[in-house]
Amino acid sequence: MINVTHIGGFKEAYERRFVVKDGERKPHWPVILVTLLKVGILLFSATLSQWNHEPDALAGCGCAAIFALLIARHLNKYVMDQKQQGVAGDSDN
Repeated sequence: MINVTHIGGFKEAYERRFVVKDGERKPHWPVILVTLLKVGILLFSATLSQWNHEPDALAGCGCAAIFALLIARHLNKYVMDQKQQGVAGDSDN
């Protein structure tokens, strides 16, 4: 949901999942994989209390989930920067 609100809407967020090469629209797998990673972290965090009831373990796993989301955000930024450079590089040739 954060990606949708920061990008500007569902259409824009959906379009980032694709890249146009040689006139064909193809899935941009790095963006899709980072999105799946973020969804997995979210689902793990949402169901964590069902697996463990120890406060220290829950706090540690919550902290680890926050750091994992931070890493996923940096991966997403890197992937999007690479995609934009690739598109810019293709238009120059």
